[in-house]
Amino acid sequence: MATGTITCESARWLTVDAAASYSGLSVKTIRRLLAGGRLTAHRPVRGRVIVDRRQVDALLEGSTGSVRGGRGMRQAVTA
Repeated sequence: MATGTITCESARWLTVDAAASYSGLSVKTIRRLLAGGRLTAHRPVRGRVIVDRRQVDALLEGSTGSVRGGRGMRQAVTA
């Protein structure tokens, strides 16, 4: 019986791996967001980095805008 099991949906603090799994992003992307300051890294002990799940949720909700155009995007050519 696993009464003490904590899932990503109920835990407030997530490890980098758990944040990646929870958000559907890669671990590399989570680390880039931390390095860029878009997510705040908390270090309760040496060698452990945790992220606030509410901050991950806010980041994901704020990035649901339309896809932007730019380099690499081809325009439809009409003749």
